[in-house]
Amino acid sequence: MTRHEFLKMIEVHHRWVQDLAEPIPFSSAELYLDARVADLITENEWNTSKIIRNFMPYVQQMITTMPVPSFSNPDARYWKFDSKGRYSVKGGYQKAIGFYDNPKNQSRNMLEGWWKFIWSISVPPKVRIFWWRLSKDLIPTASNLKMHHIPTAETCHYCGFGKESTIHALFTCHQSREVWKQTTYWSWIKKITNAPTLEICLWLKWTLTKTDFENLAVYTWAFWKARQTAYHGKISAISGMDIHWVLGWLKDYKKAQRSLHVTTQPEPQNSALYWTPPIENHWKLNVDACFNLNSQSFGIAGIVRGSNGEAILAFGRQINQPLSVLGAELLAIKYGILELKEHNLTSVTIETDSLLSKQAVFGEEDYLDYEGIWISEIKEMMKSVAVDNLVHVRRSANVIANALASFSSSSPTPFSWVNGEFPT
Repeated sequence: MTRHEFLKMIEVHHRWVQDLAEPIPFSSAELYLDARVADLITENEWNTSKIIRNFMPYVQQMITTMPVPSFSNPDARYWKFDSKGRYSVKGGYQKAIGFYDNPKNQSRNMLEGWWKFIWSISVPPKVRIFWWRLSKDLIPTASNLKMHHIPTAETCHYCGFGKESTIHALFTCHQSREVWKQTTYWSWIKKITNAPTLEICLWLKWTLTKTDFENLAVYTWAFWKARQTAYHGKISAISGMDIHWVLGWLKDYKKAQRSLHVTTQPEPQNSALYWTPPIENHWKLNVDACFNLNSQSFGIAGIVRGSNGEAILAFGRQINQPLSVLGAELLAIKYGILELKEHNLTSVTIETDSLLSKQAVFGEEDYLDYEGIWISEIKEMMKSVAVDNLVHVRRSANVIANALASFSSSSPTPFSWVNGEFPT
């Protein structure tokens, strides 16, 4: 029997598409349950129009990207419970005792690649953990809570239509879709239906490049976090949230990861752990930036202190434009230098707990957009204001600047306090 003849024998509703753990759902009744895969093939090519009419959007691309055999192959036995088709005594025993009767065990081998993929993507660990939980339907949606005997309504809290499953909460709820429309991934997201969670995950892996999947993974994590924050009443709604900061945040993470492996300009091991006053007749400016999830804005701030440790100047403002974390940290430095210039302060050391911003200012890497412009401006202003140095310190040595940035992120009113005007 040739491979093509074998395809003709396989019924369409069987699990014949790689990475689909359950029978393929139909979107129309055009195909009968005894239809064969060969019914979808015309002259050694997939019948695309028939596939589009009969299968869910997330399945269509999986099918059409499978190569149709153009020549006959020798017959071969294939053990479907092994990823390479090889029979083993262990596999036979597991089949005999009913191990593979559980759908989760049927798909065990082909899912090994998925788990390896999830743990290999270049995103922060908390995002990888979130996607591992998402894949296993372990995030606390209303439907999952109900299934674990927690008394709660299964209806979606936001749209009021249907059960709040994992896929509904993240992708198909109309409020969720309003957020996804802000991203470049809407063309994929709008194709998602309320199919099994794992199948959607595998389809996204199949469809997207690894970089695009990483971006989408962080978007999804940030959206779920905002959705939970809104549910607990800390923000008013999710449909209007701005998630453009996500890609900048991921970009900064990847840059920081790369910096761990470079051998040029290593960071000294003696970065200050606690704040210390400058020498007499000199000043220290500590700056920081902070993102507020509730207000969807950054806060930047700084404080200037002298040799006796007393503050003589502090400033802060809320930034509502979409920025990367690096961009916000650079903006804090820039505004800090502008404050120094306005108050005629020289002989100043600037301290930041952002290692990336220090490396950006003193490094040779070219940055595009606003980041590159601000780096150039900072370099020029440091010369004109006679800034002694820009140094990296630990967060514990930048506590007050961080507190002021956190305050600014939730306050729309900018402030600039000088000696004698500080609030109590």
